[in-house]
Amino acid sequence: MIVTLDSSALSSYLSQVGMILDVYGRIVPAGEPSFDWVQVQAPADAAGLLLLARTAVSALPIGEWSLFQFDNASYFDPVDRFQISRLLFGDSARLATCLPRSLLFADSSDEAFLVLADLICLSLLHRAHAQVVTSECRMGECLSIEDGFLYACVDERRQDDRTLEALGRLSGRLPGGLPDWMFDANGRFQ
Repeated sequence: MIVTLDSSALSSYLSQVGMILDVYGRIVPAGEPSFDWVQVQAPADAAGLLLLARTAVSALPIGEWSLFQFDNASYFDPVDRFQISRLLFGDSARLATCLPRSLLFADSSDEAFLVLADLICLSLLHRAHAQVVTSECRMGECLSIEDGFLYACVDERRQDDRTLEALGRLSGRLPGGLPDWMFDANGRFQ
């Protein structure tokens, strides 16, 4: 389930993971981030872009919830807004004057992560500015999207195979390819 949040509710969730909303509407660490950023330029081809988004969402630690925040620098024309609204709200989507800035993905199902990956993909495609955190992020861990670049700040000391695989692929230490958990999801959905 995807829920729009007001700034008060967003701040409450962010405080749980040591993050705040800055004056530009960005999710940022309350202190200095403890980890290095991995920077990846969005590929120009559609398949590569989708693969990057699916790998990026895999880098975040799985938690009870995920937050997606469009910051104040994001602009979408009406057709782009409809495309994103359709992804998020299905048949109930209408042409909107603006998109909700703060979105809570209230579960950690594979389906929720697939929608989140598609939202990251569209954000990269439209060169939006956005950030993503989960309830298990700590010390500044997050994804950030800005002007066609993806930035991942995740603790590489995590002992989570999914996170380590994704970080290896994002940094180029492992070959590209569909994240392993998505192969499992494909089998369940058939």
